[in-house]
Amino acid sequence: MKKFLIIISNILLLQHFTAFAQFDNAERHYKKMRYALAIEAYEEAFKFNKPNLDALEQLGDSYFKIGDTKNAERVLALYMSDTSLVNPDVYTIFLYGQTLAQNGKYEEASHWFGRYHNVKTLKDDSRGDDFSKAYKHNIHDFYKDSVLYDVYRLDINSPQSDFSPTFYKKGIVFASARRKENGIRRVHAWNNAAFLDMYYVDTNSINERIFSTHIGKEKASDIGYSYTEENKVLHSDETFSTGNDSKTLGYHAHIFKGDSNEYHSSDPKPLPHGFNNRRHDGPCTFTPNQKMIVFTRNNSKGGFAKRSKDGVNKMGLYYSFKEDSLTWKKVAAFPYNSKQYSTAHPAFAPDGKTMYFASDMPGGFGGSDLYKTTFDGTRWSKPENLGPKINTDGSDIFPFIDNHGVLYFASNGHPGLGGLDLFRFEDKKVIHMNYPISSKKDDFGIAVWADGRKGYISSNRHYGGFDDDLYYFEASKAMILAGKVLNAKTNVILPNTRIVLFDTLGKVLAETISDEEGNYRLQIEHQKIYRITGSKNRYHDSTATISTVGIRGTNLNRDLHLWDKLNVMLIGTITDRETNEKIDSAQVRIVDKKTGQELFNDYTKVGLFQNLIRDKKFNDEIAIDIHVSKQNYLGKLVNFNSIVTDSGEIILNLTIDLAIDKIKVGIDVAKVLKLNPIYYDFDKADIRPDAAVELDKVVEAMVENPALVIELGSHTDCRGKSTRNQQLSEWRAKSAVDYIVSKGIDKSRIYSKGYGESKLLNNCACEGDIKSSCLEEEHQLNRRTEFIIVKM
Repeated sequence: MKKFLIIISNILLLQHFTAFAQFDNAERHYKKMRYALAIEAYEEAFKFNKPNLDALEQLGDSYFKIGDTKNAERVLALYMSDTSLVNPDVYTIFLYGQTLAQNGKYEEASHWFGRYHNVKTLKDDSRGDDFSKAYKHNIHDFYKDSVLYDVYRLDINSPQSDFSPTFYKKGIVFASARRKENGIRRVHAWNNAAFLDMYYVDTNSINERIFSTHIGKEKASDIGYSYTEENKVLHSDETFSTGNDSKTLGYHAHIFKGDSNEYHSSDPKPLPHGFNNRRHDGPCTFTPNQKMIVFTRNNSKGGFAKRSKDGVNKMGLYYSFKEDSLTWKKVAAFPYNSKQYSTAHPAFAPDGKTMYFASDMPGGFGGSDLYKTTFDGTRWSKPENLGPKINTDGSDIFPFIDNHGVLYFASNGHPGLGGLDLFRFEDKKVIHMNYPISSKKDDFGIAVWADGRKGYISSNRHYGGFDDDLYYFEASKAMILAGKVLNAKTNVILPNTRIVLFDTLGKVLAETISDEEGNYRLQIEHQKIYRITGSKNRYHDSTATISTVGIRGTNLNRDLHLWDKLNVMLIGTITDRETNEKIDSAQVRIVDKKTGQELFNDYTKVGLFQNLIRDKKFNDEIAIDIHVSKQNYLGKLVNFNSIVTDSGEIILNLTIDLAIDKIKVGIDVAKVLKLNPIYYDFDKADIRPDAAVELDKVVEAMVENPALVIELGSHTDCRGKSTRNQQLSEWRAKSAVDYIVSKGIDKSRIYSKGYGESKLLNNCACEGDIKSSCLEEEHQLNRRTEFIIVKM
């Protein structure tokens, strides 16, 4: 025994030291920004030890960094709810708000951003207050343009990240982590994702296929995904992961173990080798004459990574000039690159000289800012920060300048739907590009065509996590469906109601949210039939069919009326009929009479039971059967019907009888059930209609009390010969038993016995010389049937 205890102690001690080592290992991965490995180590350590606050904080941040917002929320919620936590880390409060927003939980996000605003030490950081107010009061504003654009997912996307297109020749060049033809994958440890390369595709070859994948809404679920298990098969990274291997500056992406090299004949082709090397390459930009390229790349010298003081391989800008139609000059480094900070995401203005880019160089306003510089053909000017109207305390990245000089960019510092959203700077104002251009996931890397009505965006809205895809968007021309959302009972307006538009096959076409006045607007087309659904918390969905067949004009009005979800609490008390005492542990079953669904099955506590019936509408009917049973009591079935007019309580005892009767062998069930006498016509054994009603009550009692065995005794009056009366009573008893058996009661549970005129109830004897002067009604009292319990 002692040896056994020693072995167990050693095992537990080994587990303790193993878990300690895993925590230590996880923290090392985290500090080196190897987030996928940190997650794996932390989760393994948590199997044996309770997580501490630092570990929870780092694990939640790691999940967020790799885009797994579901698990980030799970872990950060544990961190925030820990009873030992006195003052949560300010950064983690903000991170939790970001996570909730990306999961579409805007009310909760508003709370945490407000808390960040109240406790943050950097008083000039307005993000907490801005985000809190936006999610609390103005969330509907982000959906008001949902009818203005159609968004399509391009089928040139790979199972990996494809993002940030720029116009070139007859197509686009974009960054991608797709599998290379040689099958060799170089990955980095941020989340075990592949390095980026740049690819070109002729968009004329994809235009015909674009429109087969219309995106009417965000298709990503509320979760992100972590692929640490799958990524174990990938090659090891040669370099440390960097804080810039993300959408902040640079990029990272999930890699699927089972991805394929096979694409269509029009698949994107990699740019020449000089532009794609061993690490990250992309995104890029071209001058309008397409004779100069500037692109993002990990800083290196002599083929080796240049690292910052903290060991991070930063991103830099590199450029080249075209010598002829086929060759490019040697790549040169942007003079303002630095191994201590990143420069990335270049975008040329229409003049071909001014270039915008993102950088986290010192002196900015936030995590990364937007800058501009000019190139005179030989030299670059000193970068100029675009200022606080554009740049925030967050990340402001991925600039694009259209033909009219309008700046587009991605930011998580301006209020938006969650993650990175797209914005444009026009008339000295930052304007949010509402849904469906932006979504609650990451939306960035925009390229707008010359007409300003269409273009491309990058987003992870389809699958979530870091599987970014390329999308085509186009301003649409159609009818406008508009209306108000109202409470169906009170006609009060219902703001913040989700409105979804479906086609006749149930496919989601568009969605929006009603504004503070209950108004909504959706884009529809002529000669179509739609279904529209309004949904709001604590209300029943409202659905209407919309037809534009034969309608002229551009506007159609249709109000939606939503009924409150009414919750009714049924409260009842089971009592002893004789003593009126409450009966404990009586079984109560409640069954919906219409559907047969069991709504409740439990035992009373001091006689009391209660059942909440949820989500009823005004004027809905409650129709239920209440089954009550208790040992040594006669079980019963009680019907209850009511009309719902409001939420609240219904005291069942006020309208129905819930008292039950104590029973024992030898008593007459007829008396307990208060049956009316079962009468027979003179000299007959037929079951009369009035008798059938009473026999049905006996059937019901036997159904509710399956252990009950009854003797059915039949009696006659004195008239006629006693032998005849004995025979008649036996017939009558058998007739009653046959009726009960015909209703489904097993014949072994009930048997008949005829008593003839041997047990008269009154002085109406008339046998032999005795003459009776009784009236017919008095004789009828003796023609009866009794139900005596013989077993229970």
